[in-house]
Amino acid sequence: MHESTPRQFRIGWDVGGWHCDNNASRDALVVLEVIGSHADRIGFYRGNLRQELVLPRGVDLIRRFFNLCEIEPPEKFDLTIAIDTPLGWPDSFVSMISGGAQVQIPFIDADNPYTRRRTEIEIIRKGFRAADGQTLRPLSPVRDMIGSQATKGIHFLRSVGLVAISPGIFHATTSNVSVTAFEGYPALAKATKNSAFAHIMQECGRTDDHKDVQDALACAVVAHLYADMRDQIEDVPEKEALLSEGWIFYPRPQV
Repeated sequence: MHESTPRQFRIGWDVGGWHCDNNASRDALVVLEVIGSHADRIGFYRGNLRQELVLPRGVDLIRRFFNLCEIEPPEKFDLTIAIDTPLGWPDSFVSMISGGAQVQIPFIDADNPYTRRRTEIEIIRKGFRAADGQTLRPLSPVRDMIGSQATKGIHFLRSVGLVAISPGIFHATTSNVSVTAFEGYPALAKATKNSAFAHIMQECGRTDDHKDVQDALACAVVAHLYADMRDQIEDVPEKEALLSEGWIFYPRPQV
């Protein structure tokens, strides 16, 4: 590979709470490197990223993520990272607590604009089902116990200097590094039965992977699909998505 060509990395991050040091579920990272059309798994980490998140800033934080996965990153690289936690809050909720207008509350819990973002409402309406037959309902930072993880993910975006360039897509560039981040949802990615996703998961998975690492791998594969096989990612409905709320990206469903 020519030295001036940026190396291509895809990371998945399954986010643990701020103080998940001894929890059953913790932070997990999986790193894929893409050469041509092929993705190789080159490293992973499981633990708590709290210390990394409160110290380095910008590209140094990204490099620290690589180091934890026992990878020495090159000077020049392009990174796409999919993060398994809400990276936004319901717009109606934020408006209300900031002194804005109230909204009408529907009878159906799944449609409540105070407690669910538009992306979560859309996923529930589509009726995706997990392997056990249960309808998938993305966790909300307002109504579910995931606020710690959500603030951790958003803190990361701010620390790296990523800004929203379209609903759900956060980006920053320097002279040598390009970083794109978005929100993933491992259970939904699996439920889509997308063949490209399933094939890469099988190639890169390991039988002894902890569930946190499995979910991080699922996010890394979605990052790979987004960056390198965009036709395998479900489109974002532009009329529904809000820049302030973000969006969950997942593989295009296959019957």
